[in-house]
Amino acid sequence: MLLQINNLNKAYGPHQILSDIALIINRGERIGLVGANGVGKSTLLRLIIGQEQADTGSIRLGEGCEYGYLTQQLTSPADVNVEQLLAASQQQLSALSQELEQLSAHMASADPDQLSAILEHYGDVAQRFELRGGYELDHRIDQVLQGLGLSHIPRERSVQELSGGEKTRLGLAALLISNPDLLLLDEPTNHLDHQASAWLETWLQAHTGAILVVSHDRAFLDQVATTILELDEHSHQLKTYPGNYTAYFAAKQAERERWEADYERQQAEIRQLQQRAKAQNQQVAHNRAPRDNDGFIYHSKGENVAAAVSRNVRSAQQALDRILADPIAEPPKPLAINPTFNPSPDGSQQMLSIEGLSYQREQQTILKQIDLELRPRQRILITGANGSGKTTLLDLIAGDLQPSSGQIRSGPNLQIGYLRQEYQRPKPEQTLFEAYREGLIGFNKDLINELVWSGLFRYAEVNRPVGGISTGQLHKLQLARLIALRANVLLLDEPTNHLSFDVLEQFEAAINQFAGPIIAVSHDRRFIQQFAGEIWHLHEGRLTRLC
Repeated sequence: MLLQINNLNKAYGPHQILSDIALIINRGERIGLVGANGVGKSTLLRLIIGQEQADTGSIRLGEGCEYGYLTQQLTSPADVNVEQLLAASQQQLSALSQELEQLSAHMASADPDQLSAILEHYGDVAQRFELRGGYELDHRIDQVLQGLGLSHIPRERSVQELSGGEKTRLGLAALLISNPDLLLLDEPTNHLDHQASAWLETWLQAHTGAILVVSHDRAFLDQVATTILELDEHSHQLKTYPGNYTAYFAAKQAERERWEADYERQQAEIRQLQQRAKAQNQQVAHNRAPRDNDGFIYHSKGENVAAAVSRNVRSAQQALDRILADPIAEPPKPLAINPTFNPSPDGSQQMLSIEGLSYQREQQTILKQIDLELRPRQRILITGANGSGKTTLLDLIAGDLQPSSGQIRSGPNLQIGYLRQEYQRPKPEQTLFEAYREGLIGFNKDLINELVWSGLFRYAEVNRPVGGISTGQLHKLQLARLIALRANVLLLDEPTNHLSFDVLEQFEAAINQFAGPIIAVSHDRRFIQQFAGEIWHLHEGRLTRLC
């Protein structure tokens, strides 16, 4: 046993996050942790590592178990370079190596009666060192940096000079190099290209310890996970689904269909019982009025009829009461994205034109002679390695950067909506609605209604402080603002990052329905497979069409 959790509970004020969580993780298990945005997946990881404290319950690591935690955002001191960060990840292995050297020296001068105990201790430490991959450390460093596309970065380069994607990959590299018994990963494939994602999947499949990973990458979970744990947003408890993401999705669909069928069946029974009681209550009133010469007979029959009706009414009411005492709950309706994108094309065949676009940064050429014309309803997906300039190209189109040479021409009435991969976080004290309405025109009541009607948030969430919401919810906030802008051209930079499965599936449907042109950048393999449009590739500064 590497990790055991018992009766874990956590709330933030009146908001219950985790309820009676119980979990045991053994060596060799690879578990995918899924659930809606903000449900508490990252909170559970932070509780495990002691970054936060539970309200009640216990968390216990197995004897000698070392864990490693990958957060969604790497933080490091300003003066740390790549070499120093990697060295810091090896401290535990270095400590084991030093202990082995000390024990070896001790054995050389130890008394015979002490030698047996020293040898036994040496064997234990050597086994831990071997399990952690200490004897292959140098090879593993090169292998990991190569696999994650970081081998070209000078070791003396400051971490603060790296891009957001490079920082995330460096944090993942440091964690894999340390090779802990228990890997706790929060969205590890964010900022990874196809090649790096495939390499990581192979690496994790061979990991001899255990893995608990939070991920919205469907292809990744299909390859890595052997069990899916769902953190339910209503019960705040964990539910286990054997298998990978595909097996989980099939089980969820079947589960939902059974629930809906059972609910509809019970609702039909309730309506039937209510109608039966109502009809029988009216039966006596439908009998004819008594005549004088048969009053006694009618009175006798009337009593019998009334008694029978009364019994039937009581029987129906009792059956109804039994159902209503413990009814099947109505299946919660999933959040629905109802896109209000307004493409409003001006009718021209050219909405945006890029001619001879080049861009340099610090004497380094990022983009070379880019030519591109964007027409109404055109879909373009740009692929390329991390750092190849894909986000830079979107920033130039959006007007956030100015080209070194060349030009970008926009058609009349062009309104660009840009969903950025990295954005300025709102002030923590702002409410979700206050962050949403910045730059938008309209009455507060109307804007609140628009936010809720987008299907991304509920009324109960609009006054929640932004400082207390998850990265996924912040991404949903940017998506809601994109919808509110009613843009007629969409720029999407890694749009599926941080989105939960329910929102992700609906978002893909929403952009498929969007009537204007789209330029998207993505490493999401499922998103690329389902993208209906042209595929372009950016390599060494040049943009070429693949299909």
